Amino acid sequence: IQIRRPNNAGREQVFRVNLWQFLQGGDTSQDFVLEDGDTIFIPSLTTFNPAEARRLDNVSFSRDINKPRNVSVLGEVTRPGSYVILGGDTQIDRTTAGLPTVTRALQLAGGITAAADIRNIQIRRPNQAGGEQVFRVNLWEFLQAGDTNQDFVLEDGDTIFIPTLTTFNPAEARRLDNVSFSRDITKPRSVSVLGEITRPGSYVVIGGDTQIDRTTAGLPTLTRALQLAGGVTPLSDIRNIQLRRPNKFGGEQVFNINLWQFLQAGDSSQDFLLEDGDTIFIPTLTTFNPTEARLLATASFAADLTKPRTVAVVGEVKRPGPYVVLGGDTQIDRTTGGFPTVARAIQLAGGITPGADVRNIQIRRPTRTGVEQIIKVNFWQLLQAGDFSQDAILQEGDTVFIPTATEINPAEVSQLAAASISPARITVRVVGEVGKPGTIEVATNTTLSQALLVAGGINRDRAKKSEVELIRLNPNGTITQQTIAVDFSQAMDNQKNPLLRDNDIIVVNRSNLARITDALTLGVGSGGLFPIFRILEILGLFRNISL
Repeated sequence: IQIRRPNNAGREQVFRVNLWQFLQGGDTSQDFVLEDGDTIFIPSLTTFNPAEARRLDNVSFSRDINKPRNVSVLGEVTRPGSYVILGGDTQIDRTTAGLPTVTRALQLAGGITAAADIRNIQIRRPNQAGGEQVFRVNLWEFLQAGDTNQDFVLEDGDTIFIPTLTTFNPAEARRLDNVSFSRDITKPRSVSVLGEITRPGSYVVIGGDTQIDRTTAGLPTLTRALQLAGGVTPLSDIRNIQLRRPNKFGGEQVFNINLWQFLQAGDSSQDFLLEDGDTIFIPTLTTFNPTEARLLATASFAADLTKPRTVAVVGEVKRPGPYVVLGGDTQIDRTTGGFPTVARAIQLAGGITPGADVRNIQIRRPTRTGVEQIIKVNFWQLLQAGDFSQDAILQEGDTVFIPTATEINPAEVSQLAAASISPARITVRVVGEVGKPGTIEVATNTTLSQALLVAGGINRDRAKKSEVELIRLNPNGTITQQTIAVDFSQAMDNQKNPLLRDNDIIVVNRSNLARITDALTLGVGSGGLFPIFRILEILGLFRNISL
């Protein structure tokens, strides 16, 4: 500080005064006694020391901190603009206690956004010479180390500028959400949820539960928005979720979120707090992992497993067609317990046929991008190794395709017949020369020769014992007829002793002798008028047939 004093000779004396020495060391000689005509000049600091400035705010010769001051708050705050700031609390009933600091101004402006760079806040202050001083404020140092010097006391005319983060740290952002100068997390915010989600669209997210009776407790996070949108689909790539956030300067920030890290490691920083105007995009998986899909299905932000879903089951099943699949038992009195899986859909479709290739089942699933994904399912791995990830959880619009096996292993057939995806019984008709012709019910893994025995066996006196006819109605609507040599010692074989399918028909024809006998019986029964030439013809046949 300079004291400029005129003397009697018309000249000026200049005295240098160090009031900091007065404050720090109690040197009262620095507190000059003034003379009439003295001029006191206080220069501007060339280097700003926030600790010294903070102490100066409380000395008797500092300005009145209780007086209102007009400041501007710009950048990454909820409501940028001009504010009148007082000391004390910044609520409606605020008092003049305390200091009119940076954090109080931020509170008045609705708090900082999640994109605020609080390490590089600027205070732009006009000085008496018409210039501007720029002070850098690091509020992170204030939060971490308790350095209150970073919470500047404001002057009338100050402009506070909060820049946008260039690198986003989710852990730090999570901590900032709970500081006094952050935005109010209980306020509703409008967001959009797009991509692999059950109900894409716009939603209003608030803290607390996302049910109809939701409260404002908790945080308005990414997972809450996913719950409101009906949950992610099984094809969602939760490792690469994008959060697109507009900033205060017309640009957009894109944050990559890994919710798998949240599920596996409990990293809650990945469950971002949302801002008004955020867009959440869930991409489609490029590689489907059935184990991870099963785990994801049980997450709180996944699609509701209890809701019915319409799927189609085609190929080697008893009753191909569309079905509504629920969780739980798939009987008429089914409940909503359990998962709506491939196995349940196959059970609804009557079970697989003996010709089903359970190693190469396909789930054809439409994605949000309009492309169809094909997910391969190996039920043999489920049956042999207990790999439940193969029993994929279905979603609305899925098509389950069970192809026809090119080769059938008799040992595997018996195991498949005992599985829950096979029908317990099938219906077969045995007609012709058997002990008990008609419709019979047999186990799924029944062969042709076994069905003949169930039907009372071949009539040895009348049947053509060397071969039978197998008539089959195929799933595609065609009918095939196969002549099969009868050999009761033959094991299961596609050509010689095939496994039967539901609605197969076995025809046991009459022997030639039985045909002749029946013809004679018919002739005699018509009144005895049997032409002699017909008898001679029949006698000729007897000589040529092998009985």
